Amino acid sequence: MHAYREHFIDFFKDENIRSDLRELFKPFLTTIYNEVHTYIILFCIYNILLFVIILAIFYILINHILVKKPVN
Repeated sequence: MHAYREHFIDFFKDENIRSDLRELFKPFLTTIYNEVHTYIILFCIYNILLFVIILAIFYILINHILVKKPVN
């Protein structure tokens, strides 16, 4: 078992093999990135909007607590 691991590590130490594997997987990774990119942007925008809404709620809550206006 140990010999297989060493053989596997030695196999990937070669720069030619690593560059060939990069070139082999580049189209797949580019496609995956292009498909997921839109969802990542939407997720970031959602998080920013959620943060702003939470800040607004805290501001209203603190304003309401500190400025206790009597009810007429």
